[in-house]
Amino acid sequence: SSLLNKAREGSRTIISQPIARLAVPVITRKMNEAGESALGNVVADAQLAAVKDMGAQIAFMNNKGIRGNLETLTGNISTYGQNATVLPFGNTLVLMSLTGAQIRGLLEQQVWLDDESQDGRNVLQVSDGFTYIWDAKRKVGERVIPDSVKLNGIALDDQREYRIVANNFIAGGGDRVAMFLQGK
Repeated sequence: SSLLNKAREGSRTIISQPIARLAVPVITRKMNEAGESALGNVVADAQLAAVKDMGAQIAFMNNKGIRGNLETLTGNISTYGQNATVLPFGNTLVLMSLTGAQIRGLLEQQVWLDDESQDGRNVLQVSDGFTYIWDAKRKVGERVIPDSVKLNGIALDDQREYRIVANNFIAGGGDRVAMFLQGK
């Protein structure tokens, strides 16, 4: 019992450790009509920042891996525990190369209905500078408008390799995005 109390106290110390001050009280994982969320953007941007010095250009995060809103305490202070609630799986980052054509292919694979997802969609959250247009009215496999897939405003070249980063779950083909398995 004293060992258990000691462990609880140690955990409480770590969980309550302040790690960031945010500009807002809550960053939400709620997706808009396009499938983007403010928190998904923050997570993807953070992943890109973590390995940008290793050549990463684009980050992808699965919305289902984000398990809660990022909340804060008084003064918009966010703790280790609050951050761990957002990303509870302890995933690692995987840096790989995919061609422009492969990236477009993985964008085609991402959207499907799923009871586990907060609104039934599995949508990749993307880092700043990466954009594309997806049209649900088009035939499955042709929903991403090819010329719309851009990095910093420049259309991706189907043959060129781009350095991308994703968590190890989706990099291993999780959430039915098998195109990641073709990464080098």
